[in-house]
Amino acid sequence: MIQKISFAVLLMLMLYLVFCGSKSTRPQLNRIDLLLPSSAISRSEVAEDISIAFLADLHVDESPESLSNLEALILSVAMEKPDLVIFGGDFVDGSVGRDKIGELRTQIATSLETIEGVSLVAVLGNHESWTDPVAWTEALNSAGVSVIDGRVATLGYLSLCVRGLGDVYSGKYSYVDFPQHCLGMTRISVTHDPAGAFKPRVEGLVLAGHTHCGQIRLPIIGAPWAPTDAPQEAQCGLYEDPIRTVFVSSGIGTSLLPFRIGAQSQWDLIRLMR
Repeated sequence: MIQKISFAVLLMLMLYLVFCGSKSTRPQLNRIDLLLPSSAISRSEVAEDISIAFLADLHVDESPESLSNLEALILSVAMEKPDLVIFGGDFVDGSVGRDKIGELRTQIATSLETIEGVSLVAVLGNHESWTDPVAWTEALNSAGVSVIDGRVATLGYLSLCVRGLGDVYSGKYSYVDFPQHCLGMTRISVTHDPAGAFKPRVEGLVLAGHTHCGQIRLPIIGAPWAPTDAPQEAQCGLYEDPIRTVFVSSGIGTSLLPFRIGAQSQWDLIRLMR
């Protein structure tokens, strides 16, 4: 009798986790207001707030459903009319075979190309670094998505400079200084793995993804593991210290396990308050 009750409880728990995990993989819009730190902005400038759509860890696979979900996501982003769209890397999922990467790369770039009337910038993630980063850069640039790893994009109409720092996790981290003309503009950095925010000379606002917030977050103990060397308190959500403000998105897709628990799939609409 006790064994039957234990089995029933275990079965109910498993069904509950499957339900929660399935629900948590449906991307939700996360709105967040960020007050820029003094190191990221020239207080003498007079400018309006900036609306940034931040999409990290798409993890698109070769299934028709995954590509359809990407198109629906793009429509959701377009409806919000952001001033800028930033992609935080890992466009493709690690499950995709090498023989399918080229075709899928083209399909992803073609989908992103439908976002019109707004600047698009991106850093590459570990999955792009592991599957021909040069080809990814060429495909994305051709689709109007400016890949900024190791360089700075200047968006004069927003009085904004966006710096790409590359990905620590795949060994592609590349530090670059803001050029002189950016010192009178708002400055933000983007890196795939939040560990990049803690490298020497990095300060101000940094946007990152990669961790999926652990993908599984349990009550009290949080995420058992996340694939980063960033401090534990800077592996999910907003982190601040005297040097830097780091926002780590939970991201959109999944990795290794096809579900999330306690780590909602999301894309972020960030209002930078200047």
